[in-house]
Amino acid sequence: MSDAPANEDQAVSTILDYIALAFMFCLVEALMSREPWVAVGALVTAVMVHVVGVKWPKIKLRTPPHYTFWLDRVASDHRYRRALILLLLSCGVMYEMAYVHSLRNDLNTYGMPRTVTEKQSAVLRRCLSHHQPYVATVKVSSLDAEAREYAGQVSNALKRSGWDVTSGNPNEEPRPLNDGLCIGVTGSNAGPPDPKRDPQPLLRQALQAAHIDANCGSSVGAGEYKLFLLVGHRPLKVRKEAPMFFKLNHWIERLVHK
Repeated sequence: MSDAPANEDQAVSTILDYIALAFMFCLVEALMSREPWVAVGALVTAVMVHVVGVKWPKIKLRTPPHYTFWLDRVASDHRYRRALILLLLSCGVMYEMAYVHSLRNDLNTYGMPRTVTEKQSAVLRRCLSHHQPYVATVKVSSLDAEAREYAGQVSNALKRSGWDVTSGNPNEEPRPLNDGLCIGVTGSNAGPPDPKRDPQPLLRQALQAAHIDANCGSSVGAGEYKLFLLVGHRPLKVRKEAPMFFKLNHWIERLVHK
């Protein structure tokens, strides 16, 4: 008879150690993501959960039974223990898959040249061909071979859509100084001849629909209204989305602190 409570207490301690382990994974992820406050919160929570597991027999004696009954019951049921172990293993696998996927994206960004695929070109043509053609000037640094090749692909895609695309002198304003693909406008004070037919938002929407990043823009108030595409160096992107396992641990933290 005396072994049953001891076994229940040991089962509760084991379950709480599994939960503490999950927060330790969160700690490692937070340190890698350089989020010190999240790391401190994960560490403190992991230590607290572990201490509760160690002190559980004494805590149980000082706590009303209806508060501890559910935890004893869950911890003593091997089905819940297996489910928790499976959940932790699944989270570990998802974390590794998310990390490998993000690493592959980073390698593609750093090592692979930018391209305009046939699908992207078709989307541009579908978005722009239903409107009147406009004139756009493409400028690119003459010293960047990758940017020149990418600018040529963007120009060809726009030409297939019926636009009149010309090349401009990169040493004249506006110049392609920023990384990535920028949409530039001169004569913004005067605006286009027909304000209802401004090519700038149309081009931006078409690029967005084709999943071609136009990550910046420029505007010059004086002069004749002209639309430019400024192709700079290939941008070095940093992953902004946290892995799924990191988000799962945030969700667990919110449940614990409720």
